[in-house]
Amino acid sequence: MQNFFFNRDSYIQILSKRLNDFIKGYRQNLAFIGKEMVGKTSIILHFFNRFYDFRIIPIYVLIRKNDFESFAKQFIGSLLYNFLLNSGILLKEDFEFLIDKSSKYIPKTVDKIKNIVALLERKRKGDVFMELLSLCDTINQETGRFCVVIFDEFHNLETMGIKNLYKDWAKNLILQKNTMFIIISSSSYKSRKILMDNLSLLFGKFEVIEIEPFDFETSREFLELKLGRISIDKDIQNFLINLSGGIPFYLDTIASSICKMKSQDILDNSVEKELIWNALEELFIEEIGTLNQRFYNYLKDLQEQGIDKESIKLLIYLYEGYNKLKDISMIMRKEKNKILKSFNYLLELGVVNKNGDFFKINDRMFNIWLKFVYEKRVSVLNWTEQALKDSFRKELDRLYNEFITSAHKDVSERIRELMSLFENECVYIDRKKIKLINFREIKPLKFNALPFKDGLIGRSTDSVWLIAIKDGLITEEDIVNFSDECKKFRYKSKRKIMISSNRIDTNVKLKAMEEKVLAWDIKNINLLFELFNRPLIVI
Repeated sequence: MQNFFFNRDSYIQILSKRLNDFIKGYRQNLAFIGKEMVGKTSIILHFFNRFYDFRIIPIYVLIRKNDFESFAKQFIGSLLYNFLLNSGILLKEDFEFLIDKSSKYIPKTVDKIKNIVALLERKRKGDVFMELLSLCDTINQETGRFCVVIFDEFHNLETMGIKNLYKDWAKNLILQKNTMFIIISSSSYKSRKILMDNLSLLFGKFEVIEIEPFDFETSREFLELKLGRISIDKDIQNFLINLSGGIPFYLDTIASSICKMKSQDILDNSVEKELIWNALEELFIEEIGTLNQRFYNYLKDLQEQGIDKESIKLLIYLYEGYNKLKDISMIMRKEKNKILKSFNYLLELGVVNKNGDFFKINDRMFNIWLKFVYEKRVSVLNWTEQALKDSFRKELDRLYNEFITSAHKDVSERIRELMSLFENECVYIDRKKIKLINFREIKPLKFNALPFKDGLIGRSTDSVWLIAIKDGLITEEDIVNFSDECKKFRYKSKRKIMISSNRIDTNVKLKAMEEKVLAWDIKNINLLFELFNRPLIVI
C-alpha cells in the first residue's frame, strides 16, 4: 500500500493535529471511511511510519472476518512490538519472543497478556475483547505511555461472535480516556450505521473523515508520475481517469500495465490508443490479469456472504443506468420490496450506496468487469476468449467515444442535457436534499456584465432553477452579484445555484448560505452525472 501514497497532505495534517492534541490531554477518536483501495490504510501507515513520540504506542490491527484468535494475537503483538521499538533490541515478529523480551520492562502488562491468552484458549471472546482494550490502561499505568489503537476494517468485528461488542466498547470509550481509537472502514453504509447507533456517545464520539478518491488534477499528476517518460494523448488520459474513478490503486495498476506493454515497443515515448487497449484487455480478461483476479476473488467473497444471481443482475442493471427502484422493478418484473431487500443487503456489504432515490455501485471498474467479462463468460454459450476480447474492445471504443463526444461539448450544454433527464427524483448534495424538478423548459441564461457569463434557467409549472457557471474561483462578490441578478425573476419557488470548476472556499460557502445560493463545485455536479450514468466532466 505504501506505493499508492501520494498527495494526501490534508489527511496527514488532521492526523498530526489530533495526535498532538491527544498528547496534550485532549482525545478525539477518528473514523476513516472510504471506498476500497482509495488509500485509507496507506495514509495511516504513512503517517505512523514517520511519526515518532516516545509517549505514543500505535497498535495496528487488520481485522479479518471470523478470525478472533488472529485478531487477539495481532493486537498483543502490535502492542509489544511498538513498545519495544527503538529499545535497541533486535526485534522479531514472533509472539513468544515479544512476550519474553517485554516481561523485563512491563511485567504487569505481560502477566495480564498471559491471562488473556488463557482466556483465549477457553474461547471466552467477550472477556478477551475487553481485556485486550484494558491492556492500554495497564501499560499506561506501568509506563506513562499512551496507546493509539487502529482497527482496520473495524466493522468485521461483528463477525467474531463477541457478546455485547458495542455496548462494552462504548463503555470503554467513555472510561478509558488515555486511549485513542482510529477506525478504518471500506463499508461506508455499515460503518456509519455502527457509529450512529452503537458508538455515538458524548465522550466516545468519532470524528468521521471521508477519504476521497483523487480529484482530476491529482489523478493526472499521479498518472504522469507513474508513466515517467511515456506520454499519452490528453483525451485518453482523461478517459482513464474517468474510468478509474480516481482510485489510486487502479491508476497505479493501469500505469504499470501500460509501462509493461510499452517496454516491448521502444520506438518512441508516445503511446497509441491500441497499446492502452491491450493493457486494459490484459488487466480485465487474461487469467493472470491483476484486475481479473482481484474481481473474481471479490465476487467469490460476495457469493460466500450470500449474494445470488439476482443480486449480480442488479449490479449489471446499475451499470446500464437502471438505478432507481421503480425502473429496476419494471425491468425485472419484481415487487419493489423484494428488490429493496436485495439492495439493503448489498448496502450492508458495501457493494452499493444510496443517494436519495438513486442506487450506485461503489466500484465502477468492478462493474465494467462484471458486465463485459464475467456476464459474457457465464451467460453466452461457446464464447471464445478471442470473441470476448473483441467484444471488450468494442465496449472500450464505445465508452471512449461517448466520453470524448461529451468532453468536447460546452459545460453549460452538458448541464442542460443533464437537467433534461430530471424526473422529480430526490438526491443529497452537501447533505442538502434536492428535488430534481422535471423541467418543461431549459434555456441559456447570460450574465453579460458579470465575471460569470454563462448560465441556465429551468422552468417547471410552479418553480424555476437559476444557474450561473463560472470557469474558475467563485468569490463572495460573485455570490452577492448572482443573488442580486436572481431577484429579477419573480417566482414563488426559486432555486439559485452557482457552479464553479474549482474548489469553493469556506467563506464563499458561508456567504452562499447567507444569500440562499447553492454553491457547487465540479465534484457536486459530477455526482449528478454519475447518478444519471453520464460521463463525468474532467477539468
